Amino acid sequence: MSGVTGAEPALVWPGEWKREIGRGKFYPTLIIGFAVFIGISGLLLLAQGKLAGAFIVLVIAVGAALVGVARWPRKLRGAFTTDSVVVNGMLENGVLIPMRVSRTAGAGLAVLCLPFMGFGAWGAMVAFRGREWWPLFFCAFLFVLGVFFLFGAIGTQRASRQQARGILLTPQRVVLTYGEKLDLEWSEIAHVDARTLGVNTELIPRTVMNLIVFVVHDLRRVEELPRQFRALGHKVGANAVGTIAVDRLTVDPVRVLYAMRFYLAHPEARTELGTSAAVQRITRGAF
Repeated sequence: MSGVTGAEPALVWPGEWKREIGRGKFYPTLIIGFAVFIGISGLLLLAQGKLAGAFIVLVIAVGAALVGVARWPRKLRGAFTTDSVVVNGMLENGVLIPMRVSRTAGAGLAVLCLPFMGFGAWGAMVAFRGREWWPLFFCAFLFVLGVFFLFGAIGTQRASRQQARGILLTPQRVVLTYGEKLDLEWSEIAHVDARTLGVNTELIPRTVMNLIVFVVHDLRRVEELPRQFRALGHKVGANAVGTIAVDRLTVDPVRVLYAMRFYLAHPEARTELGTSAAVQRITRGAF
């Protein structure tokens, strides 16, 4: 792969998008503060010998802390690169737009492994000192269970990294690989839209998501796609597919939107996709 970075001129922010969505620090700070408060309460319960209550409270604290950290604003440190994909036995080169890996499943297992391992190790030591063998075996079982959760979290993260490549623009098609794979030929795409969608999240009742949406000519094509790519699409339009939440991108989402619109409107320029010329064009914003 080859990547290009450098000076990037400002492009006009789409009027359909809300600014700074998902990048503020207020809600993550609030959530992390809540996690710290709950964590201190759990430690106090632990010091008082209330093991069951401390275990539950600490699980909640760890879970809240992970949610807060996951929502903390991230810098766009990705770069446009060249990559390739095999379609019908043919190798096609293109420009890869990187996306962040979803860590929901791995974080969930991590939430479980930390308190199980911590409580199991601490309880086992206390039980061993008191020569209480049944509690010792039970706490050892909790520790081993936590280790299994830990290996599960590591395995899930590795698998998700292998599945999540991003968006590949080739001269013939757009390939979105994020868990499942979406393959659209340029001729199937009517236009690329910038839209917003109100969604419910874990701790914030209502928020708004900025989206990049592929709209296709044929509605029947939508029904052939994996459910993952139809779920959000049905909420923003009947012919909408390949809905991309821009906060999943590790590069400037405005540049990504302009690049897709440029190559859709200029078929003659698609021949450069997969070369350094296309990477430089997108990086510079020369649309």
